Amino acid sequence: MKESRIIIVEDNAGDVLFVREALKYQGITFSLQHYVNGNDAVQGLDGMREPPDLILLDINLPRVNGFEILKMVRNHSILAKVPVAIVTSSVAAVDKTTAKQLGADSYIVKPSDYEEFVSQVGGEFARLLQHQAGESGPHPNLYGLGDCSDRS
Repeated sequence: MKESRIIIVEDNAGDVLFVREALKYQGITFSLQHYVNGNDAVQGLDGMREPPDLILLDINLPRVNGFEILKMVRNHSILAKVPVAIVTSSVAAVDKTTAKQLGADSYIVKPSDYEEFVSQVGGEFARLLQHQAGESGPHPNLYGLGDCSDRS
């Protein structure tokens, strides 16, 4: 199995740890590049010459928010087709709608329970990575974005 290159933009170290555990729980071999604020993420992503396999974005970030990063990603020639999951504590309908309008592939509300996080959220990460790899099946989407556009 090839190593999945994953970018995470998250200012909470505990949530980054949960993401690592969720990926391991799913048996995903990965390298994780972590940005703690939106400004650093924009600079790092804008300079990429090879697309990652998955981008995970929190919404509420210092300096530049997740929606601004998502806009930049969808307008970037190399990153435009990379699956992006919003991973947030926000249950606000406006945030979910904005994520969909800006081209997010999934909107994941972070569960507070560790077991639920690693199994359900990790499962969504695995589905997004399988879809990116070109495996068959409908576009993954557990957490309510409706019919997301297929980027392949």
